[in-house]
Amino acid sequence: MVPDLPGYEPRMPQGDAVRTVTEVALVEPDVPEMYALWRDPLLLAPFVDDRVTVELLDDVRSRWTFPGPDGNPLSCTAELIGDIPELVLAWRVADGPLPHEGRVEFLRHGPGTVSQLTVDLNYRQPPGADFDADLPRRILRRTLDNIAVTTRRH
Repeated sequence: MVPDLPGYEPRMPQGDAVRTVTEVALVEPDVPEMYALWRDPLLLAPFVDDRVTVELLDDVRSRWTFPGPDGNPLSCTAELIGDIPELVLAWRVADGPLPHEGRVEFLRHGPGTVSQLTVDLNYRQPPGADFDADLPRRILRRTLDNIAVTTRRH
């Protein structure tokens, strides 16, 4: 069980309109390597989508730009809102096309260098938008699969 993050209060109101996605993956790199990858947006971005660009704004904020459904660029600012090294990271995106909060937990899984990543994503479907409600889950699953395949050690 991962402890609560000191000072972390979710701002996303809970209720019917808020959707939660949870995905879990076992990956071969150990927890310190996985934590370092998730802690650095420049390292993480290619696993999300190879068309994403990231600009570091400061130690806790980064601007992510990615192609929208019509090909025009979309962007959002992610803010790191909780960090317990090698245990849990939490972030919030308050702007852009899909405001959300996320949390990734790192757990050593058995002996050796296998890590378990558990990622929770809370978001509110944009009002009045023609929105694929399964898209956040697919992006999250693809990100974890990309990490697992790319970091696999044979």
